[in-house]
Amino acid sequence: MRNLIYLSILVVLLINTVSSEIQGFSWSNCQGNLIFETTNVQISPNPPQSGRDIQFTVSGKVKSTITGGTSSIVIKLGGSTAYSDSKSVCSVNSCPISVGPTTLVYKVSPPSIYPGHYTGQFISKGTDGSQIACVNFVMDI
Repeated sequence: MRNLIYLSILVVLLINTVSSEIQGFSWSNCQGNLIFETTNVQISPNPPQSGRDIQFTVSGKVKSTITGGTSSIVIKLGGSTAYSDSKSVCSVNSCPISVGPTTLVYKVSPPSIYPGHYTGQFISKGTDGSQIACVNFVMDI
């Protein structure tokens, strides 16, 4: 009987693990010489939910002072843009952003979208056009 209970608990844990891998969020750095070296990206809620705001919290290290620029995000489903947004770097974070470890926050309010496997990219560019940060991501809604 005890073995059956342990087996049941193990099955539930395995199902939850597989489910969290299928529905969720993953990210990777883009290639290039970036001013902001991304070390971690988190979203809230995770997994994202249709019709709810999604907050991206991007942690990393600033290599040179950021005085301004534009951040944009594009979210695609099957290669077609489902949502895009652009904001001033300084409207969502206090500028100047000094050299060293920091966290950047970017909140998006996509409309209700169909459940599915989405890809996206978050890019920040300086006022001179230089790339500040670039992150590719995948999420299931």
